[in-house]
Amino acid sequence: MRDPYGIVGKTIDRRYAIARFVAEGGYGVVYQAEAVALGVKVAIKVLRSEIVASSPEARARFDQEARVLAKLRHPGIVAITDASHLDDGTPYLALEWIDGETLDRYLERVGPLPLDDALRMLGPVARAIAYAHEHAIIHRDLKPSNVMIDVAGEAKVLDFGLARWASPHGVKTTTQSGAGLSIGFAAPEQYGKEFGPVDERADQFALAAVLWASLTAKPPFAGETLTEVMWATCMKPVRPSLSADRPDLPTALDAVLQRALSIRAEARFSSIREMWSALEESARHGDADPSRAPTTARVASPPTRTAGPLPDVATLPSPDLSAGAPRTKVSGSLAVAPTMPAPMTGPAGTAPTGAAPAGAEPPPPTSTPPSAAPSTRASPATRWGIFVALGAAIAAGVFAAWPIIAPAPVKPVPSAKPNGTSKAPPAASSAPLHGLCGVLGETEACIAGGRFERGPFDCSVNDPPHRAACPAASVDVATFVIDRFEVSAAQWAACVKAKRCREILEMGAPEPKFPIRNVTQADGEAYCAWQKKRLPTDDEWELAAAGRHRREYPWGNDAPKPQHGVFTVAEPLTGPAEVTAPVGLTPEGVAHLAGNVAEWTRAPAPKDAPWPEGVAETDTPRFWVRGGGYDATAERLHAWSREAYPRDHVSPSIGFRCARSPK
Repeated sequence: MRDPYGIVGKTIDRRYAIARFVAEGGYGVVYQAEAVALGVKVAIKVLRSEIVASSPEARARFDQEARVLAKLRHPGIVAITDASHLDDGTPYLALEWIDGETLDRYLERVGPLPLDDALRMLGPVARAIAYAHEHAIIHRDLKPSNVMIDVAGEAKVLDFGLARWASPHGVKTTTQSGAGLSIGFAAPEQYGKEFGPVDERADQFALAAVLWASLTAKPPFAGETLTEVMWATCMKPVRPSLSADRPDLPTALDAVLQRALSIRAEARFSSIREMWSALEESARHGDADPSRAPTTARVASPPTRTAGPLPDVATLPSPDLSAGAPRTKVSGSLAVAPTMPAPMTGPAGTAPTGAAPAGAEPPPPTSTPPSAAPSTRASPATRWGIFVALGAAIAAGVFAAWPIIAPAPVKPVPSAKPNGTSKAPPAASSAPLHGLCGVLGETEACIAGGRFERGPFDCSVNDPPHRAACPAASVDVATFVIDRFEVSAAQWAACVKAKRCREILEMGAPEPKFPIRNVTQADGEAYCAWQKKRLPTDDEWELAAAGRHRREYPWGNDAPKPQHGVFTVAEPLTGPAEVTAPVGLTPEGVAHLAGNVAEWTRAPAPKDAPWPEGVAETDTPRFWVRGGGYDATAERLHAWSREAYPRDHVSPSIGFRCARSPK
């Protein structure tokens, strides 16, 4: 029998009779013991001796857990009863003993849970984490292996070893300390400071991921390599949707989880309590279809006392949550950091269930996020090293040997030949599904409709973009689909080749991955019609940029900074960036709604709309242009800013993107 410290059968400190070895994790060893004076079982968690000798940081983390647990007394948190040290000075904690198993082992045994059972089981966890937040403590390591399910089916939170006291400026990320980041459940800001400070909203992200795992028996962010998992977590604009795995669940629930799993913390809920209230509300009043439910386990069979020993409340490797999925251990260094997908060389944003338009050149299928090819032109987007911290952490081996949960590989759907004669691919495709919008193309985002307040907060500001957007009004917009990226020069060239678009004359050949420019409003309509789409309406464009909660800018309410987009704030810019440069993303993953190029809409402007500076007044009908281009200054970057240009106006800073109604 394993007994690293040789203490089984002995009594330590004349207080704890050690009964048996239970488990061993990354930095702790757990024994079951009996408190001699009280005759009750306890868990004795001992810091590993080699770590005591070699890692002052681990000792500090161990002491930190003791202090945090002593401060927190909640029925949903495993309680600490004592802290001391062995005869050789090795520290240990005495913790509440729980007969049961961790949530990851429970899900491995029973499979996906019904919604009501998952919410009931994790409700105490949500309340426990909210309680910790109210005491200014952030857990930072919430995951299924740190949630204990007792024999009565009640959940408790384990392992506050990574917890920190909250501060107004957030806390240091685990990549800075190099310890214990939970791949697949950690929030983007825990990977690197480029994503913002680590605060209570990181726990919100993790709890949403744990609920996701409870409903699907797999994490929301997965991949065959560590790089793919990090890319999916931190960079993939389209957040995961439950509809593919659980079509029986309400679409409203999907929307709540997608918001909680937003890349940027400011796009999430303000608190755990607000998120959990929204989840419960969506479950009560959702549009679930029980007839479409997969086989799920009822929580009528809680863990038994013989289900297995109490796992190490330090950090044990999590078992694979997806049945039959391969497991990959990653170690060593990585030369290339993940990037956004390269733009398509043909038309973008089409659903993969139909033939491509004639003349289109479909992109080669790829199963992993491609690395950006070197550009012959310096792009402003290169100023943002979003994965610098991640690449350094990987190269240093910080995340070595973590198990990565990989789904079964999905074979790409063959693209249709551009001769117009091939049949559409089978209906079953790898395209993401969204309950509100149906099948989405790889470069599309679903924007939930409804009533929202359009226009600026203050109409007294006397600059043309503000005056043009006034007065503010309450408007209703139907749910719609919008392209996440502006139309590129390569996509425009495919339309020209198909004889559906005119050739744009520019000084020199346009950069294929950069936005098409010098286009009229009619040009935009022609291209989008070729795609069986249209230009967005003025209200659709603003809803995509501002959201129903009325963000001031597409990325949130922070004033424009260079990392938010391609525009003239810190320094004048002479041109746009590639259309897929991952900056200024909305929660739905729509890029460049502020900056890069301004964008035509299909909405006519009234005759009395203010004229943009430097544009000669004519009788030509005008249409609203949104977003500001690379030459835009701050006043033109608000989500509500707009300008009315003649329909035949062309400019090197104006382009467009397409939209459509749900199919």
